[in-house]
Amino acid sequence: ASATWGGGGRGTQAEAQINPDGSVEVRCGTQDLGTGTKTLIAVIAAEIFGLKPDQIQAKVGDTNFPPSGGSGGSTTAPSVSPAIYDTCTKALEQLQQQTGVPDAKGANWLAACKKLGMNPITVQGRWQQGLSSSGAAGVQFAEVEVDTDTGFIKLKKIVCIQDGGLIVSKLTCESQVNGGIIMGIGYALYEERIMDELSGVMLNPNFETYKLPGIADVPEIDIVLLDMPERGVIGIGEPVTIPTASAIANAVANAIGVRVGSLPITPQKVLAALGKTKPVTA
Repeated sequence: ASATWGGGGRGTQAEAQINPDGSVEVRCGTQDLGTGTKTLIAVIAAEIFGLKPDQIQAKVGDTNFPPSGGSGGSTTAPSVSPAIYDTCTKALEQLQQQTGVPDAKGANWLAACKKLGMNPITVQGRWQQGLSSSGAAGVQFAEVEVDTDTGFIKLKKIVCIQDGGLIVSKLTCESQVNGGIIMGIGYALYEERIMDELSGVMLNPNFETYKLPGIADVPEIDIVLLDMPERGVIGIGEPVTIPTASAIANAVANAIGVRVGSLPITPQKVLAALGKTKPVTA
C-alpha cells in the first residue's frame, strides 16, 4: 500500500547564545511532543558549530522564546530546522567577525569563544525558503499468517520504504517510523471505539478495554529511508502511519481470498468474511 502526505514548514524563529566558556544555548518556542525536537535542534546546531550534539543546550516550550508554529501535521521538523540553521549560521559568522578567528568551528571553538571577554553573543534567525519542502511519499508491505479456523491474524513483518527529504537525525527518524507503523498496526487489528447505541456513551474509554498492540504483537519492521538532501527537511510524522492498515488488510485478503470490509480486522470479522459465522455488525 502506498501513501502521500503534505506537511511542509511554516514561519518559525529561533535564538542562539554563544557564551565565553564555549557553551551554547539554542532557544525556540516550539514544543517537543516526544518526537525528538530537542535532539533535532542540537544536531543541526552542532553540525554548524563543529561540536557534538551533547554540547548544545536546546531549549523549547517557553513563550518567552522566539515564536514557532504548532507541532502537528508533520510540520515541526521542516519549520524548526531552517530556523535553527539560519540562526546558528548567523551566530557563527558573528563569532568569527567579532573575535577575528576565521574558522571558529570545532578545534578552534573554545579559543574563539574565550576572546568574547565577558559578553556572550546572542543572535536571532528565522525560517528560510528553500531549506525545507513538503510532500512525503511512502510504500509499505505486510506479511501475515491467518488461522482460518479461529480467525486469528499473526503479523509477521512490515517493510516500509519512506521518503523523508533530508534526514537530519537517522536514529530519531527511524524511531518515528517505528512508532507510526505500530500505531497503524493498532488501527488495523486492535483499536475500536465501542459505543452504546442508546446513550451515545463510549463503553471502552480506558486502556483496560480499549485494545492496543503490545510488544508481543509488534512484528519485525524493516525500514528503508530515502535520504534526499536536495529536497530539504520534510516532516515524517503522519506519513508512515497512513499505509500500514491498508497493507495489512491487503495481506489478509491475499491470505484468505476475501476482503474484510472494516477496521479493525478482528478474528470475528475474518470468520464472518469466510462465511463461518454471522456477519459482525458495527
